[in-house]
Amino acid sequence: NLYGIPLKKWKKHSAKKDLAIRIIVKTIVILVCVGFIGGFAGNLLLNVFNVPQKVLTVATYNDTKLSGAEYNYYYMSLFNQIYQMAYEYESMYSSYGSGYGAYFTGFDMSLAIEATFPCRVVDATEKNIEFLVPTRIVEVLKRIETEIVSLTLSSKEGDYGLVKYTYLTIASSDTKVRISIPVFNAANYPTIPSEKTDKSFNILSCSFKGLLERTGFAMNDNRLKTIPMGLKLTSTGEKLVATACDGYIMAVTSEALAFDKFELIVQARVVEELSKLLPDSEEEVTFAFSDKASVIKFGDSDRNVTISSRLLVDDYPTKYPVADNFINLDGYNAVSVYTSEFKEMLERANIAYEGVERLCKPLALSFEDSTLNCKVESSFFEMDENLEFDGKIDTLVRIGMNYRYLKEAISRMNRDKIKLYIDTALKPIHIMPEKESDEDDLYYQVFVLPVRMR
Repeated sequence: NLYGIPLKKWKKHSAKKDLAIRIIVKTIVILVCVGFIGGFAGNLLLNVFNVPQKVLTVATYNDTKLSGAEYNYYYMSLFNQIYQMAYEYESMYSSYGSGYGAYFTGFDMSLAIEATFPCRVVDATEKNIEFLVPTRIVEVLKRIETEIVSLTLSSKEGDYGLVKYTYLTIASSDTKVRISIPVFNAANYPTIPSEKTDKSFNILSCSFKGLLERTGFAMNDNRLKTIPMGLKLTSTGEKLVATACDGYIMAVTSEALAFDKFELIVQARVVEELSKLLPDSEEEVTFAFSDKASVIKFGDSDRNVTISSRLLVDDYPTKYPVADNFINLDGYNAVSVYTSEFKEMLERANIAYEGVERLCKPLALSFEDSTLNCKVESSFFEMDENLEFDGKIDTLVRIGMNYRYLKEAISRMNRDKIKLYIDTALKPIHIMPEKESDEDDLYYQVFVLPVRMR
């Protein structure tokens, strides 16, 4: 007996218990294997082969049934179209929004350009045709060499007629080049508001363009990002004075203009676009403005351009550097050099700075007696050049300059000689073109800050 139970009966009971345990274990193993295989097969069908998306109907258009896979295809097509437009808006107007916000809201209308030009409509079912083109059309037109191009709008329907694409085909006059790009509904474009102005003056296009080109380079957003860049226009009653400053370079110039006194600041983006669009002719440019906005118009009835923009207002003009504070040249040494020789010297120094400007030492200018010494040093290049100038400096003056800033300033000088006013290594260099005659009324001054020598 074992614990009061006969031994034969105990062995029989133990064998039955072991058999039941083995059956339970086998059943569990089989269920686990079946669950694992079933889960793997289900995941394969759902996520790899997308069987339910291809089989199940999720939408019906007229009599056509759409599966989940087809619906997802059309959804992604529209999504990519919106995303591409959003990217183009963001890249062009990055400071006014990003992503979908920039796409749906457009931009804040700080700058708007409208242009008209003549064209001949060959075949059109509608008189007024509006469409929105992507910005890449500019690159397309640059690659077509003919002066005249033809524009053709055509539609293309996607599968099942759910998505309708509109394309603009641009062809050269000799039909050797044909390029098609998608266009969009013009209703998505923001409405350009009509800016109200109460004052205006007229100025010759060539004069205004020259004024902008002489000062526009001194508004570089990459050099100073703390405040928006702008060009300060001041009317003294007899002339229009333009002042540009980005914290490292200041440029001041003027043109004759008989108008009431005013003071305003135009955005740097407006100056950049005007420098590209203004013709170098004697046609008149109308500059209308108010306290908060400006509207600039030029061209004739067939071809004309209108640029509307907001002004930098409030207390910004009072914060803008005053050129009169820098023009006092008492104690400065004045020297005169030939513009062409100075430019050639800087071109030779460009070899050291090209591509590795941050790794090079500043441009060292040494003035002594009647000689200007220019020295450039880098890890693979060294230049030491002397240039004679008119004038005499008794005490050696050695100034470190940023090569790029100095080159930008010198490249705008369009007279045979320029005057350099220098004092110490810590004060800016004052550059101005030398008058060629008594009738030469060009007023142009540039101030370039020095840099510390390493």
